[in-house]
Amino acid sequence: MTPETGFDRSTVRPDRMEILIEGLIWQRRGRANPISIAEIIQVSGVEGLSDRTVKGVVAQLIETHLCRIGSRRDEPCGYFWILDAEDQEAAVRPLKAEMRAFARRLRVLDSDEDYRTFMGQLALEDE
Repeated sequence: MTPETGFDRSTVRPDRMEILIEGLIWQRRGRANPISIAEIIQVSGVEGLSDRTVKGVVAQLIETHLCRIGSRRDEPCGYFWILDAEDQEAAVRPLKAEMRAFARRLRVLDSDEDYRTFMGQLALEDE
């Protein structure tokens, strides 16, 4: 069953900006139909809305409201609503690559003990 809105999985009441941005992304379902940050800013009608604010709201939508929003980094770039396994793979593939790159960098910069502790904490947070 397809959810009625992107907030169907959320247990937290969204604010007005979250509702606005979620609605714009909700209309752009599937990785082939993303909406760019520039387009979100343009059609939102919100004076002074910045790239940083849009990115922050999208992070809140994903992390707090459990919205299944993916980010497409190749052309056409933008956010999209995840519909299927292929959309999900397209959304998580670059995140996993970025996390591996961060882990390699952290491995070089951090002490062995602190690195192992941090990686253990990450593993525990997944449980």
